This record gives sequence, structure tokens and C-alpha cells, in this order.
Amino acid sequence: MLTIPFLNPDFIFFLVVAAIPAYYMNRYLMGWIQPRQSFGRFTLYLAAILAVALVYTFIVSWVLLKYVWPVR
Repeated sequence: MLTIPFLNPDFIFFLVVAAIPAYYMNRYLMGWIQPRQSFGRFTLYLAAILAVALVYTFIVSWVLLKYVWPVR
């Protein structure tokens, strides 16, 4: 029987748990950079969020491929 891995409750739980550190990282960066004070700080915030998103996406993808869907 064909199963859809994205509807697996374990996968959804993993994504929710993986989103929690990203949320707190965003809150930390908002407090540290304070992007509402100037356009330069806003630009720095956007660059920092882009870098964090790329690194975090790499880490979450690596964990999924290494431990959730291992190559046999």
C-alpha cells in the first residue's frame, strides 16, 4: 500500500518540534537587532534571517534524511 510520508503524524510532530527553536531564534534576533529602529537595522535583520533560514533548513533536512528516511 502506498503511504504519503507528509501525512505521517510523526513527520508532522517533527516539523512542529523543529519550528520551536526557529521561533525563539527569530525572537532573539528581533530583540538583538531591533529592525524597527532604522532601515539599516531592518536590512541587517533580513540578511540574518535569510542566513538562519538557509542553515536551519540544511540542518532539518540533514536530520530528516539521516534519521527519519535513511538510505538503505
